[in-house]
Amino acid sequence: MDLELTSLLTWLDFSEDEIALLTDEGFEAFDDFLSTTKEEFKSMIDGFYKRNDLGFVIPMKRRKLLYDILEWCGDFDRRGMEVGLNWPGEEIETEDSASYAMAVARERAMVRKRLKDKGADEVQGPGTFDPSNYVKWEKALQNKLSSIAGIKSVPLSYVIRIKDEASPDDILEKSFIDRTVLQSSLTGAPFEADSREVHQILVASTAGTDAEQFLKSVAKYGCGRRDMKIIRDFYEGTGSTNRRLLEAKQTLKHLHYKNERTLNYAAFVAKLTGIFQVLADGDQEKGEAEKVDIYFDKFQCESLKNEIIACKFDFQRNGGTFAATANVMADHIQPIPQGQPFSRGGPRNVSGVGTTHTGSAPSSGVYCDDGTIFTGKYERDEYQLLSKDEMDALKDARSKHTKKAEGGKRKIKATKKKQNIKLKKIAAKLKESDRKLSAVQASQAPTPDDDDATPATGTGAAMGGRAGRRNGTA
Repeated sequence: MDLELTSLLTWLDFSEDEIALLTDEGFEAFDDFLSTTKEEFKSMIDGFYKRNDLGFVIPMKRRKLLYDILEWCGDFDRRGMEVGLNWPGEEIETEDSASYAMAVARERAMVRKRLKDKGADEVQGPGTFDPSNYVKWEKALQNKLSSIAGIKSVPLSYVIRIKDEASPDDILEKSFIDRTVLQSSLTGAPFEADSREVHQILVASTAGTDAEQFLKSVAKYGCGRRDMKIIRDFYEGTGSTNRRLLEAKQTLKHLHYKNERTLNYAAFVAKLTGIFQVLADGDQEKGEAEKVDIYFDKFQCESLKNEIIACKFDFQRNGGTFAATANVMADHIQPIPQGQPFSRGGPRNVSGVGTTHTGSAPSSGVYCDDGTIFTGKYERDEYQLLSKDEMDALKDARSKHTKKAEGGKRKIKATKKKQNIKLKKIAAKLKESDRKLSAVQASQAPTPDDDDATPATGTGAAMGGRAGRRNGTA
């Protein structure tokens, strides 16, 4: 048996007979533990307990220690290291150090079991690949893969780590799990199986996107590490990085906070945080003092002028961070009173959308100070900064405005038509009255041959006129 393995077993209080038994079973070096599965190891130990020809029984405590040795050897393999007793910081030289190493290995095994039992279903995936939010997508992918245990119980995020080999500085003060991610071997059958699983996750996430075309060029390898490298080479290149920086700066240019009705404070701080992160990813990271200056420049709430001055003074005197400053100001934000028709997304019962808006669009979002949706003209870059929900709200408001305007026109047109019909009827009546009047006047007019002619009403005869004399009544 290898001298180091013999020393370890001796420090762990294994007897000579027990050591000889392990040697007979083929465990002569640490590599023999690495080539044995847990199922095979369990079967061997159970067989020890059932055998009657040994003349002794291995106690439960040392049977458990054998499992600990198996996990301890595996911990070296998970980090791509050769199993040994003399690694700096992990030396085993005494009984106490041997017992401590086995206890640590046992705890790490419990953590790995928890990772497997928890499963990846509880962690949200990266969703469909979005080139405009590449950094956010990659972080979500890393988070998803870190929740999935690979063949060696190492989180699958090791497959897409950036460096092939970690330096001592990279693993300094890292947790054991993080060290396995940074150091686990990128060759061999376990890696190939893990890499294929990552490949399947990437194929599902990039389906129907431009990134899918990149993956097709290396699809024959079925290697998630190759897939991620070709995605990074393009979307982390200078062109893509500069485009994200430009978009972040454009968003920052038009981002302002005035009150809860125009933009929710939490959303305002979240957007600023996202912008600062994009700048940091593009090697344009802002210091905390500069972040705070930008924050106060964009915080334009007139009702909190005194609080802003006090907070600025406190920062200049005591220092601090952007996050802490934003948190202090959050205490002064007045929420929208319950019952008012305004919410984070704007009015639930939008009023005034039928009015005609002129002038400049809101500095952020689509809502005016009075809560109405600005339906006027937006500059191209202003419109592109709107979220999908804001665009939909604007489209709906403009549609209502158009319908209302068209409805008003139809109403005016119908009123005019009724008035015209009424005027025509009045004109017809006047015309008929004029005709009748003309007829009466024509019948009463004297003839040229008889200037004294009077209507034959009997009146002239009664007064002794010529008509009466002709009739013999005069």
